[in-house]
Amino acid sequence: MQTKDNSALSTSFLKSVTDSNSLNQISDPPYGNTGQIYWDSTNQTLVSTNGTNRYVWVGSSWMSINSTNLITGTNQNVSRLMALSPGKIPTKDLQINSSGQITTTVRISDVTASFFGFITVKHPTTTISNISWDTTHHCLTGTTSSWLQVVYSVYPDQYGSYWSDAILK
Repeated sequence: MQTKDNSALSTSFLKSVTDSNSLNQISDPPYGNTGQIYWDSTNQTLVSTNGTNRYVWVGSSWMSINSTNLITGTNQNVSRLMALSPGKIPTKDLQINSSGQITTTVRISDVTASFFGFITVKHPTTTISNISWDTTHHCLTGTTSSWLQVVYSVYPDQYGSYWSDAILK
């Protein structure tokens, strides 16, 4: 893609952003340590930063942005691209602050299997901290207030939870 040519951006990237395809799972961010990935309430998307370089999750890609909120090398504003994207990341369950925490309560699925093969699922509400990118499972992971490790999916499970410990068991 030619980043200096806005028509190239419009014909290639914008098509992928505005396609009616389902929401894509979040891919590996450029920076994923605790505090390096957080929710940007202005643009309604995730930000990945090392303090100097910033990237935003738009549609299906991490896009580099400059200090004026433009996609690097273009005059395209992040909020404009986000408005065109049909697949929106659920915001309530992803309000990660720049300290790597969700301080409002979110519903999780806590999956437990017994020795006899019975599976139970509890649905507590909790806060989540130490949120970072898990490079093994390729997803956001965090720790609940009861020390349970959970991961995030852009699609809720059958109980409506976006955060669950099932993939980690």
